[in-house]
Amino acid sequence: MLKTFLTNLRKQRAVGSARAIQQLQPGWNAESEGVIKKEFKFDSFEEASNFILRYTEYCNKISVSPSWFNVYNTVKIQLSNTEFGQISTKEVQVAKYLDLLHDIKLPKESDEALLSFEQIVQIASIDQSIETVRNNQNQGTPLLGDAREMLRLTQA
Repeated sequence: MLKTFLTNLRKQRAVGSARAIQQLQPGWNAESEGVIKKEFKFDSFEEASNFILRYTEYCNKISVSPSWFNVYNTVKIQLSNTEFGQISTKEVQVAKYLDLLHDIKLPKESDEALLSFEQIVQIASIDQSIETVRNNQNQGTPLLGDAREMLRLTQA
């Protein structure tokens, strides 16, 4: 009974790919109702690799199975929800995080930088009023969970 309740609760978060695309930056495309894709280009292989590393860490934190294809400075991402066959607010959240990561450019004078999630949000001028960062009590919920770990971004 609890399992059914939780499944139905999660299913209410399904938004579909068309609605998801409307909430995202340009470049996201709907392949079907349950799949959205985007191709990210970087200045170098190192930047692309760093992007994949950040994406992997994020996926581990929020329990998402990543799907990507990488050739040199290009990373193609596919987000899907096999449980419901439709894109949910969780995939929209992941897509927004990927856009945020792609938009971050490190200072050239620094070989490596440690940035908190809040610093990334500030640098990328991300609006934190998005629906997907609200829990059912209408209180702010950090996209990375309660841990305030630092994100390590490196530049070659």
